[in-house]
Amino acid sequence: AAAAPFVSQHKLCRYERMAFADRRAALSRRTAARNRADGRAQKLVMKQTTMAGMGRPGYMDRMEMDASLSDESAMAALRQADIVGMTLQREVGRVAVVRKTEWSASLKVLASSMREACTERAAIWESAREQFSSENPDYVAAAATSSPAQTIDMSVPTPVS
Repeated sequence: AAAAPFVSQHKLCRYERMAFADRRAALSRRTAARNRADGRAQKLVMKQTTMAGMGRPGYMDRMEMDASLSDESAMAALRQADIVGMTLQREVGRVAVVRKTEWSASLKVLASSMREACTERAAIWESAREQFSSENPDYVAAAATSSPAQTIDMSVPTPVS
């Protein structure tokens, strides 16, 4: 249960990469639509000056309509990119809050479990030392009278808290 946030983070990282890819795609669509609209508007301005004297009003109406539609398309792409950006920003903020709370809680559980395991190992070591001392009293007495270079450290390691 304490490792669940770590597993979910692995999945979330993949989804975050996908969300940022969606944002990049929306921005590229916006840029392409804006460039297309600007190109058509520029073409319309150039044709207005040359076609005004030729007397082809239907051609100019079609070009104006085309420029207008491309501008609307560019505006729609801009709105879509803004929506994707705001959604991504909200989700990143939401996930950051979830990460902070879940990770700190799971780290506390893991630290508690590790402390418990360390205490249990220290108790096992103490029990083994006492059992060895009771079964081999002459070895313990000989170790106590020998030189410090020959002694075996029989102290119990302290658990990390």
